[in-house]
Amino acid sequence: MPRARAFAPLAALLLAASATAQEPPVQPGKIGYSVATTSASAGSLCSGFACAPADLLVARGATLTFAVRTNPGLPFVLLAGPNAQPCVTLPGILNQWAGPSLLVFAGTANQNDTIRCWGGLATLALPVPTTTPLQTAVVTQVVADNGTAPAVPAFSQPVRITVAS
Repeated sequence: MPRARAFAPLAALLLAASATAQEPPVQPGKIGYSVATTSASAGSLCSGFACAPADLLVARGATLTFAVRTNPGLPFVLLAGPNAQPCVTLPGILNQWAGPSLLVFAGTANQNDTIRCWGGLATLALPVPTTTPLQTAVVTQVVADNGTAPAVPAFSQPVRITVAS
């Protein structure tokens, strides 16, 4: 019992410190990336990385809105590929690559997004062709710099888009 009393002040100090600690506004490796239609969305607005793709079922003819959130004015690239691969760590890039390798779009987060994440937003709207075969799946992922020092790019969580109807 004396040993438990000795650790009690330390435990109280650690609990108090964790309760008052605030997460920095921007953390290395956190890139907001989501894909949405008028009825569904997948991805992450501002959270950390997950290697497993978030799934989005879409209809032929729907408009997909891709949204990238990072610090204002920072560059990003949107990648796409036919399917997810086992996640791979690439030197010099935070998080992991899920396999998409076709460059779809490159830009900067130059829109103002003050209500979420880090204030920078870029959006891209693309239609799903009405002739797309059912069950066609595409995995997308973003590589971006979120403004932490030193500047290090990071992969977002991948999003798998499947044409379901």
